[in-house]
Amino acid sequence: HINYTFAGDYRSRLCCALLAFIVERNNEEVGFINLVYEEQNDSYNIDLGILDKYRGLGYGSQATKLLKETIKECNLDLSVQAEEENYAANRILEKNGFSYVKRLGNINYYK
Repeated sequence: HINYTFAGDYRSRLCCALLAFIVERNNEEVGFINLVYEEQNDSYNIDLGILDKYRGLGYGSQATKLLKETIKECNLDLSVQAEEENYAANRILEKNGFSYVKRLGNINYYK
């Protein structure tokens, strides 16, 4: 069983996390997922991190799905990005309905 705990919001000079969830399994932290507003790009993005030993088990994909469902009613222009060589992140985005838009340098952009 996986728990998603709302972790509140945090703010920095460059971004503002609008939603932050801690991903837990059996009361052990597995990772996190945040919805972030990036002032410098005037865009919303997803920040996701899963501990190495839990990667490849579907936690990232499930967390991304939860975040998308949570913000569905907000009608945000959500764009996300992943490094080209980060195959897992690219797969999670595509699996969750994000469409590839372009590549700049080694970064893939999705909508």
